[in-house]
Amino acid sequence: MGETISEGPGIVEWQEKAQVYCINYVKNKVNEHRLLIIGVVLLWIKVISYAKYNEYLGRFLGIVKRMLSEVFLIFVFWLINLSVFSILAEASFPDLSEYAKATEAFRTLFFACFGTFDFERIAETRLGEKYGYAFLLIFLIINMFLFMNLFIAAITVLFSVYEKNSNVYQMIETLKVRSTTQADKNFSILISMLPPFNIFLLILGPFVVSAQEPAKWNKACLMLAYLPVLLLVTLIYAIAELIFWPFVYVKMVFHKLTMVWVYSKSFRVSRADKFAEFI
Repeated sequence: MGETISEGPGIVEWQEKAQVYCINYVKNKVNEHRLLIIGVVLLWIKVISYAKYNEYLGRFLGIVKRMLSEVFLIFVFWLINLSVFSILAEASFPDLSEYAKATEAFRTLFFACFGTFDFERIAETRLGEKYGYAFLLIFLIINMFLFMNLFIAAITVLFSVYEKNSNVYQMIETLKVRSTTQADKNFSILISMLPPFNIFLLILGPFVVSAQEPAKWNKACLMLAYLPVLLLVTLIYAIAELIFWPFVYVKMVFHKLTMVWVYSKSFRVSRADKFAEFI
């Protein structure tokens, strides 16, 4: 690669081209970083949505889903209250930059709800410090104490109410996808064969799809596909049986000795003879 680009009306050096590219990339309103952030958020929302089918997380998500409407109404009511105070602050404190515009007043009062407020600054208003103190104090009482406590109380009460039927909510979500997740009698082999055996679908797949009775072909292919799994599980079971047989026999001997010692006081000889014959 050369040092310059000779095409076009002028000559552009590679360093200048790289700088222009970086500037355009950073200043672009829709760049890859924002798309990446949006993609990550959407993927996490998708992952959380799958958790509703889980036995434990599904109960919690079912409760949260039914609480959202009531909580959203309280949140909207709080935003309306905040907007009203913002308009009132814009009309009352035009000499203060934090309240000169409705948007700035909304931003200032929003942060004031979470503890970021300044009584000394609002006391500099032309209407006097008493009015400024009274305005901010009334706002804080309504928003920090009334609305915040109402929000917390609503969440607590709604959670306790919906928690009684949490199992039902999880079952309802599971039943919604039952028709989709249920095995297809005709073509389930196309998605059920385990790797690496699914490579045989290149041969078996056309027969299943084009057969006049696909259910029979599907059943036969499923039996063939899961035969290695059956043999492997049977082999593991047989090996485990051979390993545990000595331990089970030793445990049985001590158990029988205990039974003879405890329950043969009256017929000690006969019971001992029976145990000896058993051994």
